Amino acid sequence: MMRTCFVALMLITSGSSWAGWQNTQWGMTFDEVIASGQGRITPHSEEQGPNNNLVLKAKMPYIGYGIEFTALFYFNDDKLGQIVLRPNNMGDNFVIDRIMKETYGIPVSEENKSLLVCRMKILTWRDEKSYNTVRYTEANCPPNATHASVTYQPLREPGKSGL
Repeated sequence: MMRTCFVALMLITSGSSWAGWQNTQWGMTFDEVIASGQGRITPHSEEQGPNNNLVLKAKMPYIGYGIEFTALFYFNDDKLGQIVLRPNNMGDNFVIDRIMKETYGIPVSEENKSLLVCRMKILTWRDEKSYNTVRYTEANCPPNATHASVTYQPLREPGKSGL
């Protein structure tokens, strides 16, 4: 119970900052993000992110009540554009899934997809108060591979995306 409460507090706190996680803000430069971590955020060798516009440049280990996460900081045109939290222990996925629903309520969208042998679940929330889009993604691939992440991005206003 204590562990669940802490995870809920961590996710509520992470969702309440302007950028969606800790002391960062959308649009910060790499140097500003590194400085905001007070020595905990470290450079990561640059690699292409989940889409062609994002580049992974920094990471941070995060431990909350025995749950270990890796926070990944993605940049778009050298400005902070996305933060991804990945639990290091995939056994925590189901706790995080439940806490996300308790924290943010009913998702604005819920997708269930199949990709080859994997089943994917994607839950998305609009956090208007914190100006974030929050997404929980879980992929279950037999026999024993499960991957999950919580993604924070700046909230896009309706009509501001697309072509």
